[in-house]
Amino acid sequence: MIIIQSESFENFFSDLIGDSPLSSIEFFEDLEDDYSFQRTWDIPDQWIWKFQSHQDLEDLINDYNLSKEDLIIFPSIDNYLEKYNISKDELILN
Repeated sequence: MIIIQSESFENFFSDLIGDSPLSSIEFFEDLEDDYSFQRTWDIPDQWIWKFQSHQDLEDLINDYNLSKEDLIIFPSIDNYLEKYNISKDELILN
């Protein structure tokens, strides 16, 4: 599993789908199916993306021509928790 955060990903997809909550839910459900990831709102108030494989992440980046510039990659959930000083009890996973 690959866990990432990226403000540019969030901005890109927000601009792409607009402000409609229903459109957002449907869009991300389809995208999650296509690229085998989950997008979860988490502590500390940021979206995290959990990809099943590195290849799915690379495919998403290439297919949408996304920037890797601000991409933060956490090789494991433990690395993510350590960086933000979060206990596993606080973590909300879908």
